[in-house]
Amino acid sequence: MPARALAACSARRHPRDRRAGSSAGVSLHTKAAIIDDEYVFIGSFNLDPRSAWLNCEMGVMVRSPELARELAAIADRYSDPANAFKVSLNEHGQLRWTHQDAGQMQTVSTSEPQAGTKRKLVAWIARILPLQTQL
Repeated sequence: MPARALAACSARRHPRDRRAGSSAGVSLHTKAAIIDDEYVFIGSFNLDPRSAWLNCEMGVMVRSPELARELAAIADRYSDPANAFKVSLNEHGQLRWTHQDAGQMQTVSTSEPQAGTKRKLVAWIARILPLQTQL
């Protein structure tokens, strides 16, 4: 199995997708890691001091090459450039989001794509509050 790099990606939902769990107001997510193409870790744990000391986080480690292959295939689909944004810094140290569609056309945004005004306002407030020690 090929080596994989960490990628910041966001699954793109079709605007008419209204299945159960597709509420725009709720964000549930998990963390998953594939280790040596054999072990899989799935959990809610963030790699930060807050998760380590303050939260009740959980996770499970499974030894299953079959599950590792299946999760790797899913990760490959979601991290495909047509399904993800590449997050990087510009020459001034500011975030930028690059998206490459199936036709190889690149779009660069200087603000988070698909984030509405409310989400951007919450992010701005969080940025000015003294929360750094909690992250």
